[in-house]
Amino acid sequence: IYSEYTDVGQKSVKYNLDTWLVIPKAYIVATQDQVILPGTQQVFLRKGKIETVREIRAGHLPMVTQPKELAEMLAELTFI
Repeated sequence: IYSEYTDVGQKSVKYNLDTWLVIPKAYIVATQDQVILPGTQQVFLRKGKIETVREIRAGHLPMVTQPKELAEMLAELTFI
């Protein structure tokens, strides 16, 4: 079991690694992100065993700068 801190109250959240690894996961890479750089996002993809990856040409907050495109991607991902 892994512990990871969240930004909400800095409480520890426990994850069961065996469960985490079998849950289907998707990730949207923000290609213009200057907070979490695309190279760092690629590390997340490898370590998290992400099966489905999409890219959006946006910075760190695509929900603000590209809301329509992001919503369309999220809607598509719910059917995968």
